[in-house]
Amino acid sequence: MTSEVAVLTRQAVALAADSAGTAGRGKIFNTVNKIFALSKHQPVGVMVYGSADVMGIPVETAIKEFRRIQGTASYEYLDGYAKALENFLRTDTSVFSDGARLQSLADVASDRVMEVQRDAYGMLPDPPAWGHPTARELQRVFLRSLRMQERTVYAKPILAVDHPVQFRTLLSQAIEQNLTWDVKEAKKWFPISATAERRIRRLALHCLLRDVEPGIETGFVIAGFGTKDVFPSLRAFEFCCSACGCHKAKQRVDLDISDEHVAYIQAFAQTNVIMSFVRGMDPQHAPLLRRFVANFFRQKKRQLQRDKQDTSILDDIGKELGSALTRELVAIGRDFSSPLMRVVQSMPKEDLALLAEALINLTTLRRRASAEAETVGGPTDVAVISKGDGFIWIKRKHYFDMKFNPSFGAIPGGV
Repeated sequence: MTSEVAVLTRQAVALAADSAGTAGRGKIFNTVNKIFALSKHQPVGVMVYGSADVMGIPVETAIKEFRRIQGTASYEYLDGYAKALENFLRTDTSVFSDGARLQSLADVASDRVMEVQRDAYGMLPDPPAWGHPTARELQRVFLRSLRMQERTVYAKPILAVDHPVQFRTLLSQAIEQNLTWDVKEAKKWFPISATAERRIRRLALHCLLRDVEPGIETGFVIAGFGTKDVFPSLRAFEFCCSACGCHKAKQRVDLDISDEHVAYIQAFAQTNVIMSFVRGMDPQHAPLLRRFVANFFRQKKRQLQRDKQDTSILDDIGKELGSALTRELVAIGRDFSSPLMRVVQSMPKEDLALLAEALINLTTLRRRASAEAETVGGPTDVAVISKGDGFIWIKRKHYFDMKFNPSFGAIPGGV
């Protein structure tokens, strides 16, 4: 995991990111680069989060290859850079081979099969009792987990395609080898009937056919100025893979500084601490409060039913109160953040950088003070992008000593 933030005003945008990255079975490295200049000639930067690879290619390599291929190309508005990057991820074959693209689809399908197994393991008693789990118990928990995943996947709409039959055939062929191995491995631990195996294969295919979040995406946050942009903008999307006409991407964020919206603070990846600072309340508190209200009315309804009293009005009151609570929480957050934004909009570039860095450091401190793994940490990298000065590093770690590499500092546009 990671924590990143973008602070936008009419003058500039400040980007800050921690350096923690998780690899393998929870191994955390605190030297990962997550901010890059998207162009060496234009005031545009990019932050990345999530998976460190995109379709088998290290994300840093992918970004720098995109930058090399773009050369001196520029776009009138920032949206052009975001669309160009996404189109590069979707269509380029010089960096992303056809084989790597197909494998990325197979990985998405495999991950769903593994999710069925992981959930089934979680349903087993720990530690197992003597003589348990039996084969019947193993089969029961596996089928229960499979049903849960089916409900999740089949509830999503099917993606629109021009040739659905050919499309299904292509996808089935792309994932067949991986899927055969996945089912074979699952059978080592769980009794899987022929019917259950067919359901697994259908589930894996529909992870690609439907609008299902893969869970192994890479997030891209593009910020800066197009040649005609007076104020900065931000575009963000999460991308997983693209092959055989199947594109797995999600969660778009569009922010534009204008005369009406003069400042934004937008967090990515682990956002709770930063959003608590901005809105005055942890985002997780709102659903907890709504759940409390719903449970209160359910308990009150049962109590009245036991006393044989009329409960017909309670459901309406509960729904109305839940909606009112949601509106009030939004209003409180807006009222809390408005004074902050009025100050942020007037901050000079130096203070924007300090604010962005402080928000990441605050998240790092909060993770360090928690009982969970420190998935945010390491040096904080900070960059500021303005129309006149372009992409400027405020703080930047290097895996080498700059005094031994003087030519690196002369490269226009940074890294």
